Amino acid sequence: MPLKTWNGSSWVSATGLKVWNGSSWVAAKTGKVWNGSAWTQFFSSDTVTISDDNVAADAVYESDFDFNTATYGIRSNGTIDASHTSTNGGGSDGTTNGTNWITPTSSASLYEVRATKVSGDTPNAGSALNTWLACTTNRSWALYLTGVGVLNCVLTIEIRDAATQTIRDTATITMMAKNQN
Repeated sequence: MPLKTWNGSSWVSATGLKVWNGSSWVAAKTGKVWNGSAWTQFFSSDTVTISDDNVAADAVYESDFDFNTATYGIRSNGTIDASHTSTNGGGSDGTTNGTNWITPTSSASLYEVRATKVSGDTPNAGSALNTWLACTTNRSWALYLTGVGVLNCVLTIEIRDAATQTIRDTATITMMAKNQN
């Protein structure tokens, strides 16, 4: 449960908390309480930001060995991997490729990510769907296509604080892998 403060008319999520470090007031990065057996985080000043994105892999099919892969991933180093791989070029990466999903990036291991298929084809490569996965390792979902055809998928990506299980941000990701003659 996130820390809430009363603003005079309603309870709101705490932001901008300060603590005394012995000589001055400094921004609190986290807050923990003793739950009887361990210290548990109840507040974090980390900024989690993921945006809706489109990831497309579109190329010309030339042989039975040609492939296209559209991938969306949350990396353990705090960045997003929205990219495509193709044997014959073409395609476009997502607009958020390489951007940070968390600031500071060193806090990535404190979070979990879940991908849920909203519509279309089920990703056929990468991490599990509908399961909270620790961001201590890279997580990704991909449409892998060989031969002529099109695969499309819409995913909801959620990131939550592992300690409090508070969802910090959500995005809709549209992916396409296409091979055409």
